[in-house]
Amino acid sequence: MKLYSSAFLNDSYLKSMGWMMHDKIPDVPLKCVLGLQGFYVDPQLLPKLDLFTSRFKDRLISMTLDEDNEVAVQTMKLLLLISRTSEMLSVQRTTSSCSS
Repeated sequence: MKLYSSAFLNDSYLKSMGWMMHDKIPDVPLKCVLGLQGFYVDPQLLPKLDLFTSRFKDRLISMTLDEDNEVAVQTMKLLLLISRTSEMLSVQRTTSSCSS
């Protein structure tokens, strides 16, 4: 998915992934979270994920309390990754605006 990120980072695909995170079968949301981790690791892809993040942040937060432990753990890892990557981007923007 990361290799062809332009195909996967469109609104309809991401929306589908977001809705699949509501699936009752634990493997479905788990695979979504694992796939998203690959996107959020790359700071260059974050701007394309802004809408998805804002639209599905409540669902991601609720998934940290999922009955399936692996879903909860991987969702926590994803949220930490989102937080760290966002902080890095914020620092980079501040640094570049200060040096201008």
